[in-house]
Amino acid sequence: MSDAPTDDGLRIATISRAADRELRIRRCTFNNHRYIDVREWSASRQTGEWWPVNGKGLSIKPRELRDVQKATARGQCDSSVAPFDPPHDGWN
Repeated sequence: MSDAPTDDGLRIATISRAADRELRIRRCTFNNHRYIDVREWSASRQTGEWWPVNGKGLSIKPRELRDVQKATARGQCDSSVAPFDPPHDGWN
């Protein structure tokens, strides 16, 4: 088995999803291009090492960040967006 990947970049936030899963938000650079990485990570049941979950993440370019912030805020507050039941009491 190979070693777990290095969690490089500057971690901005870690949001727990379950005992063995978390959402990591990081500021990263690849080939001199900066981006925000939002990715789900999971702890290996065998070793306890953390791995990014394949296909469970996205990269946000700096020029897209303001629009993403506006869209997520609108999703919380805008009555034109269909309501949904929050998964837990931590939602306001």
